[in-house]
Amino acid sequence: MSQQAESVSNDQLFCWEHVSRSGPAFRMSRTFAPRQHVQKLLPVYALFSVIEDVCSSISDQDVARSKIAWWRMECVQKDPAESLHPVLKEMKRTGALQMLTAKLFNQLFDSAEYRLDAGAPADLDALKKVCVEIIEPQLEIELAACGMGQGTLQFEPGMLAGSGQLQLIRESAGPKDRSGFWWVPLNLLARHRVSREDISNHPESPGVRDLFNELFEAGGIGESGVITASEAAAYLSARHIFAISALYSRQLKRLQNRQPDRFPEELQKVRLTDLFAAWQSARQLSWR
Repeated sequence: MSQQAESVSNDQLFCWEHVSRSGPAFRMSRTFAPRQHVQKLLPVYALFSVIEDVCSSISDQDVARSKIAWWRMECVQKDPAESLHPVLKEMKRTGALQMLTAKLFNQLFDSAEYRLDAGAPADLDALKKVCVEIIEPQLEIELAACGMGQGTLQFEPGMLAGSGQLQLIRESAGPKDRSGFWWVPLNLLARHRVSREDISNHPESPGVRDLFNELFEAGGIGESGVITASEAAAYLSARHIFAISALYSRQLKRLQNRQPDRFPEELQKVRLTDLFAAWQSARQLSWR
């Protein structure tokens, strides 16, 4: 193997290592992406995973902020095409990097910084807003990397909120030592008379169980999809987004029957029926 080929292989392995930390969904969903976009999506989702890892595994907020600041410097203040980081090198090699702007990177990093010290949402409507705002920057980056401009596709909020809520769950279920799930709405905590510490320390309690039952049932998480597309070809390019959203939706539904301390175990599972659900969701776009 040549030195150049070995470098590419190492960059790809690095990307796969980080993507896998977010669970098995991407390994399955990428099979539904159009052939011309498959390679670009790996480093894009590796970047999402790296940033998610900062929010989930670093207990010192100053350290976490410094990590986000480093990424902002590498992607915005410097020329990302000159970066030696494996994710950005693979983005450059596949052509994804050339499609991304400083604005898109900044939106992703702004969202991460917000989650590091955000206040608890007051109610479910406020939580849904947070969930949508988490996913929108990622969605715009994926669309741009695949050659679709902003506004080419518009997605229903239920689909975005579901993906955002699952990411919040992944981040809260990570190894970081924290007081609890910061994003659980204040009115739900009050209604069920539990604290965030109870979620972490007494996940089997009736109050915690009832709280999460309400959270999942009233969360408005759906499998809704595209509202409009300005170009017919955009539906085909969106197949991966639909496939991974379907997988996320199924993961959320399975979490409804688990107590919070069992979330990490469930998030690492994938089933044959998940593959069928992803296929059904992606196939809908082929009929348009």
